[in-house]
Amino acid sequence: MNGLTARALQSFVRRTYGDEVWAAVLADSQVNVASFELMLNYPPVTSERVLASAAAHLARAPEEVLEDLGIFLVSHPDMQPLCRLLRFGGTDFANFVQSMGDLPERARMVLPHATLPPISPVNEGGGRWTIFCGREPRGMVHVIRGAVCAMADDYGALVTVELGPDDGSDHRLDVAILSDHFSEGRAFDLAARAE
Repeated sequence: MNGLTARALQSFVRRTYGDEVWAAVLADSQVNVASFELMLNYPPVTSERVLASAAAHLARAPEEVLEDLGIFLVSHPDMQPLCRLLRFGGTDFANFVQSMGDLPERARMVLPHATLPPISPVNEGGGRWTIFCGREPRGMVHVIRGAVCAMADDYGALVTVELGPDDGSDHRLDVAILSDHFSEGRAFDLAARAE
């Protein structure tokens, strides 16, 4: 887990569940880290222990914690700059999905140390998309699934996002857009400045 992802997990647990839960997660994981730094990389065993400890404390599967992290990164008020970056992907949810292949490069423009897997969206027609997602960094497909679900809410679209079968190649997310305009969605102005 790179420092960016580890720091995001730390922020998610602390802001959602509190400092005491985060302290317990760190203590139980038995890692020698007081706070994760954005620019550092950590050994895989460190991230695995912290994620497993967080999952145990939150009574969730590790994959569910990572999906919740993806939702947090898009929907929490403190994360609005990231949500704005994602909204530059298009005027509606389908445009956003179509632009997801550019997301790793867009993320690196803002955060040079960001490590995202290669992402390849494929329009299957009829409001159905397949998003192919590289396998490394591990677990990132679950973060992306959560973020895609949260972005659908942000656009006001009604969608399903399912993890496709694992055939050993890239991970696959199957997206079905049931309604482009299910709800009003959040107002977004390209000219507005982040506060």
